[in-house]
Amino acid sequence: MVQAVSKGPPSVDQSARGRETGTRIRRSGEGEAGLRGGPAGDLYIFIEVAEHPIFKRDGVDLYCRVPVSMVTAALGGDVEGALY
Repeated sequence: MVQAVSKGPPSVDQSARGRETGTRIRRSGEGEAGLRGGPAGDLYIFIEVAEHPIFKRDGVDLYCRVPVSMVTAALGGDVEGALY
């Protein structure tokens, strides 16, 4: 029986930014240990992007609808809202 030993949660650096569902990231040497003391294998991370209640995706672009009055749109001003 083989038991996996975790070194902690895997970290995905900034290389995951802008990726779409179905993207595969390869991390060399960060997989499980090899057989009979061999080197560690590669770790493959498959990206799946979840839907967000505020932001919508169109390819790699993010969009958000925010209500703005005609006066603010024409003359400029501040728009407040919780975007989290």
